[in-house]
Amino acid sequence: MDLDKVIALFTGKNSQELYERHLAAIERLCQSNATGFAIKDLPKVQQILEITLRLLLKGVPGFLQPAVGLIKVLSKPYIKKTATDEFRLLGNISNILACIGQIFTTPGYPVELQLATSEWLWTAAKPPGQSAPRGAD
Repeated sequence: MDLDKVIALFTGKNSQELYERHLAAIERLCQSNATGFAIKDLPKVQQILEITLRLLLKGVPGFLQPAVGLIKVLSKPYIKKTATDEFRLLGNISNILACIGQIFTTPGYPVELQLATSEWLWTAAKPPGQSAPRGAD
């Protein structure tokens, strides 16, 4: 999926208020990247997430589940296109982490989104081979 086209849909003069199309685009984005996003694409994904979160805070109906969907896909391992991506593009990873972390510090986000973000945080921080938080089973 062309991330530039998705961003243009959100920011274009003639399409920035076509919320149903935005919702459909986020759903397609999550489906086409169900196994995770490429590290090199994280800045564009971050831009889409930030716009989605702004619309959610603005009270535009329907953006909660797409925001949760984006967070869930972002919890998947990031895909390296080259062996050095995680080192060369470390800034992409740290920037998306900071963006997602704002969900905890910015007032007004729904609890469901904060819970999905907590699950994402657990997934990102868990030791290899551990599948659930201690005491959750």
